[in-house]
Amino acid sequence: MRVVHLNQDPGTGPAKKKGAAVHVACMRRAFERRGATVAGLDVPGREVALGELRALHADGGIDLIYERYALDADAGATFAREHGVPLVLEVNAPLLLEAAEHRGRAVAAEDEARERAVLTAAHVVLCVSNGVADYVRGRGIDPTRVIVRPNGVDSDVFRPRAATDTLRTELGLDRRFVVGFHGRLRPWHGFENVVEAARRLAQRGVDSHVLAVGE
Repeated sequence: MRVVHLNQDPGTGPAKKKGAAVHVACMRRAFERRGATVAGLDVPGREVALGELRALHADGGIDLIYERYALDADAGATFAREHGVPLVLEVNAPLLLEAAEHRGRAVAAEDEARERAVLTAAHVVLCVSNGVADYVRGRGIDPTRVIVRPNGVDSDVFRPRAATDTLRTELGLDRRFVVGFHGRLRPWHGFENVVEAARRLAQRGVDSHVLAVGE
């Protein structure tokens, strides 16, 4: 099976170190472990992406496009409609809503129409949370094509291990209950929920410590 993993987000490339880039790399490795031949495309420009997709299709065909949805990106949807290739669209956030609320973007009717067209073109819309799925269904997408699959963990890299007194002492944690957060402190990441969880633990008499790792 030949899978094209399409990423049109200019800030999420193979050389990046942020979470989204790691997610892209891990998904490609996961497809390969399942026996697929994977072609990774990291091309932000619409016409360039369409050209790359058409070239791959002419040279051996494409069985599936798996796309990480990016704002204003519709090359995967356009190609899938043109050639009848199945498209799985991975949606990690309500990007248009975030752009309006957190980046001051004035969302026009054509922006909403483009997003709806991309979502409609996908045979399956893979959402990382129930909230994202609600957003997608709210765009008028057939609920039977919307699937919720929370982000996973590569257990070969991240796995539980025995707590060490050395690390706890180094971080000043002692024996307290640790609430962890790893990532960038962006407004849409909901760090306030971690703080609220710690507050509720304190109300219940739990001696807790919030450990934030990241920017």
